[in-house]
Amino acid sequence: DDPMGIKGLSVADLGIQMGASFTTAPVLLPNIALAGKIDIGKFSGEAVVAFDTRNPSKSMIAASYNKIMLWDLINITTSKKLQQKIPKGIKKTLESFYTENVNMEIVPFPLEVLEKHYDAGFRMEGAISVAGLKGEAAFDLDYDEGVSASGKVDPIDLKILKFKGAGKNAKPGFALELRKSKTPKLGLNGSVYLLGLQAETEVKLLDNGFQFEVGGKIFDLFKGQIKAHGTDLSKAGDIGLNVKLENEFSGFLEREAIKIIERSTSKAIKNLSKAQKNITKAQTNINNLDTEIKLVRKIVEDDQAKDRKKINKAKSNVKAAQNKVNKIDKKIKAKRKEYKKLKKHQHIKKTAINTQIATLKASKATATAALNSAQFVLNGMMKLNVNPDADPRMVSLYASQKSAIIALEAAKLYLENLKKTLGFTGEVGTFIIDKGADALIRVKKASFAGNLGTLHGAKVDLKLEVEWMKKKHKLRVKYDFKDMKSSLSLLVDMLMKKKN
Repeated sequence: DDPMGIKGLSVADLGIQMGASFTTAPVLLPNIALAGKIDIGKFSGEAVVAFDTRNPSKSMIAASYNKIMLWDLINITTSKKLQQKIPKGIKKTLESFYTENVNMEIVPFPLEVLEKHYDAGFRMEGAISVAGLKGEAAFDLDYDEGVSASGKVDPIDLKILKFKGAGKNAKPGFALELRKSKTPKLGLNGSVYLLGLQAETEVKLLDNGFQFEVGGKIFDLFKGQIKAHGTDLSKAGDIGLNVKLENEFSGFLEREAIKIIERSTSKAIKNLSKAQKNITKAQTNINNLDTEIKLVRKIVEDDQAKDRKKINKAKSNVKAAQNKVNKIDKKIKAKRKEYKKLKKHQHIKKTAINTQIATLKASKATATAALNSAQFVLNGMMKLNVNPDADPRMVSLYASQKSAIIALEAAKLYLENLKKTLGFTGEVGTFIIDKGADALIRVKKASFAGNLGTLHGAKVDLKLEVEWMKKKHKLRVKYDFKDMKSSLSLLVDMLMKKKN
């Protein structure tokens, strides 16, 4: 067991073979090879143990197997510490990974056998089958350092999917990297062509198949990213695709959809704009009248303030004249009272009082005339208007304002009836007038998914996340990248039915 220090191996049923090699000197050097069986875990193969007679410490094992499960080999021939660092996903994939028609070499030290040089190492070569592709790979194994492998697989050409080598390489590459100083990796690499784009990529190998990502011009039209997955790269029907289109396509959808909508709503927009202008005109007229009313009212109020001062002065004049008349009346009454108190023989005093009363009556007549004159002036003043709203200037403006309000309401009613007649087209037209056509639609996300066998025709079930008239919507539309005019019309029809 553990021949030449290789753990997990066992050699049995050895038989001796003799050989010879010639050097430049005429000396015959014997070589010895022992043939037998070699086991790696549960796998058994044919083996030859060879010795270099010039340096017997140098030896090698050459073995062959029909089939070896790779994880069984790694599990036996590498350290547990190293195995623990292998990612679970790669480990699970390797558990079902096998090589066939395996040739193995175990060379502890460099040596020559039968004039053939062998470098030190634990190597094997064999046929592989990954993701439906056949190929060959060479493996290097080391107990402490780990495992690495490289190889090639056959290219494929399904017309709708091509997978070949990167650069000038005809075949895609195979790579396994599980050395402790390297980043773990298991996959294929090469140049892939699908959905009209071609790019180099790495295909991750999984326990249930494969997956890869590639970016470029989808259908040779718009930039996007493709995520592919499946179990067999050689079968288009087995390959699923998830495609995310980038901003270039979103911008295209927005621009073209807006063009179609503007054409279909141009007449409605024209009528709506005219109706809106009538409303704006009527509202402007009202605003102007409101401003004029404020200005004229201030003038009227100032004028009426002056009139009120005149009226107040006339009232003061009447009051003063009335007071004067009243004062004279009191004097007359006082003289008459004094007269009545006189004796019959006091003729001189009676005559004097009568004279005074006559004088007072004359003064009263003058004062009464002045009072009548002041009252006449006041009566004329009282006819003046002191209510601003009753001023003819204001009455005229209020009448104009009322007519303007009626005109505004009529314009609004016409617009509302027009919108009802136009239906959702009217709503879209109004949005364009208010916010602009560029604000109609924003395409936030655009993607599609499906089977490569059905997607290659460029007809897809397009998923969209859009902001339509400032409201978010999720849409699914049958989109044909080879007939985008019809597809865009279908999208617009769908949008025009998405009432907010």
